Amino acid sequence: MPEALRIVQATIREETAGRFVVAIELANATDSHLHAWATPRILTYRDGTLTLRLAETEPPENITFISAHSRVPRQIVIPARANATLTVEVPKVLRTIEAGTPGLGNTVQEQAIDFIANLEVEIAYADTPFQPYREQDQEDSYLRQLRDHGETARATIPVTPAP
Repeated sequence: MPEALRIVQATIREETAGRFVVAIELANATDSHLHAWATPRILTYRDGTLTLRLAETEPPENITFISAHSRVPRQIVIPARANATLTVEVPKVLRTIEAGTPGLGNTVQEQAIDFIANLEVEIAYADTPFQPYREQDQEDSYLRQLRDHGETARATIPVTPAP
C-alpha cells in the first residue's frame, strides 16, 4: 500500500542571516487534504547529514521536561492528490546545552553546519489538523496526544541546491 504522504525531494539555499532554508516537497496520495507538521522538534547534524524531526516522539531517558506543554506545531495543508512545499530554517550553528558540574553552571557545545548533502526527515501528518484537548488528571495527556495524532512519513534523501 503506498504511503499517504510521500517526501519527494529537498532543496537548500543559504541565507546571509546565519541560516539555511531547506524546502521539502511533499506529495499527498489521498483523496482528502492532509495536515503536516512544519515545526521542528529535533534537529541534529553529523558529517553532512541533517536529521530533522517534525513529529513528537518519546524523549531520550536523560531528558527531563520542565513542562509537558509544548507549543502546538505549525501545520501546512497538502491538498488532495497534490504537492506542497514545507520550508524549515536551519541555523548554521547548532547549540546544545549540557548539564555541568553542580554549582558551576551548564556547558554550551557548538556545532557548525558547513554543508548539507543528505536529509533524514520524519514528518507527522493526519487528515485533520492537530488540536489539543484537555483531559482531567492526566499530566502527560498533551504529549501523548502529540505522539498519537496521525501517522509519520520518513525518508533519507539527497539535498540539492535551490535554483
